[in-house]
Amino acid sequence: MIFLLSLTVTGFVRDSLTGDPLPFAQIWVEGTGKGTITNDEGFFSISGVEPFQVLTVRYIGYREKKVKPSGEVMVILLAPVPIELKEVVVKSRKEDFKREIAPSKITFRRRDVERTPVLVEQDPMKSLQFLPGVTGRSDFSSQFSVRGGYPDQNLILLDGAVLYNPYHFASLFSIFDPSAIRKMEFFPGNFPVEFGERLSSVLSFSTIGG
Repeated sequence: MIFLLSLTVTGFVRDSLTGDPLPFAQIWVEGTGKGTITNDEGFFSISGVEPFQVLTVRYIGYREKKVKPSGEVMVILLAPVPIELKEVVVKSRKEDFKREIAPSKITFRRRDVERTPVLVEQDPMKSLQFLPGVTGRSDFSSQFSVRGGYPDQNLILLDGAVLYNPYHFASLFSIFDPSAIRKMEFFPGNFPVEFGERLSSVLSFSTIGG
């Protein structure tokens, strides 16, 4: 009479190409519900395995392997399964690029002009001298320059009409009455093409009745 002793099977599961351990690989005893998984080092241990039983070893991305149990420490090598990827076709298409440049515009209402601090009297054109990039010729002049330009490089309009010398008393005051102004639009740069080719800025006045 031959008595078969059950075994405690121990071993490692590793990658057949690199020899790296395969953690969490599954080891099952066929025909039973007995099984285990490897630890972080790829090590496993299963007790109560009969010598005639077969172990099935599985790991995601590797070929399944069946081995016979052994009383010695086993090293089970699993071969990786090549993954076939579908062909990827990359097509490029030139997009139409449209860039719209919006004009920079600052709008003043009559109340804005009336709140501007001045030395003598309210003057709409002196309100501009508090803006970045705008410089007055002096504290007593209504003429202004934009970003280092000259005063004559500014286009000044009144209800759409061009004004060439909108000043009084050697440019001490402008000709504009704040109470008659509905709004004042100032374009310090990038102004609309209909305003021509002035180099510095555009200042457009709209009167209450205009």
